[in-house]
Amino acid sequence: ALAQISTHSVLTQTLQTLLGDVNPAVVEITAITAAYGAPFQGFHADVKPLASSVKFARTFTHSYSLMLPLQDTTPAMGATDLCPGTHYCTNDLTSMCEQNSFQAASSSTIWKRGHALFFNQCVWHRGYEHTDPDAPERVVFVLTFISRPKPGLDYRQLAHGTLFHIRWDMYGHTLFDLRNPSVNMDAPFSILRSLGLWKPWLTMWG
Repeated sequence: ALAQISTHSVLTQTLQTLLGDVNPAVVEITAITAAYGAPFQGFHADVKPLASSVKFARTFTHSYSLMLPLQDTTPAMGATDLCPGTHYCTNDLTSMCEQNSFQAASSSTIWKRGHALFFNQCVWHRGYEHTDPDAPERVVFVLTFISRPKPGLDYRQLAHGTLFHIRWDMYGHTLFDLRNPSVNMDAPFSILRSLGLWKPWLTMWG
């Protein structure tokens, strides 16, 4: 699955263009699960408006998340609710999003397994409530990317306000590493890479 994601031409070209990096760094690899009865999340951006690129683009990096459902997802299962255009705004947008957001699924269109949402982490969104007792848990796989560090040239830091959910031994990897994770991201060498001590030949530091 990781290899399919990292070789998807549209995703790869989009990331490279948005981040200005031929091989962006991976800063989050996680899954979000919601079972029947899970309530609404509050609308939020994954990074804080006053500590992210939305207001201080020379201080904080841009970051983009890819969310893939691992099962067909209906509105009643809590398909992600999005409020487009909000990555330009720094004020509280809760009331505006409650009136103008839309779910990734609708009464006529399900959010199909493996069909990704891709968005700037400054976009306001929320997990919707899961109200279908006959449906399975909603599981969404999440990958987040930023441009690779450029010591001496680029002094930007990670945006604040979120936890980049990734195991410590996955630090320092890139989009291209996902193409062959059993070689590029396997223990014990992944530990050396996360500590900045060693990486495979011809790969790049993330």
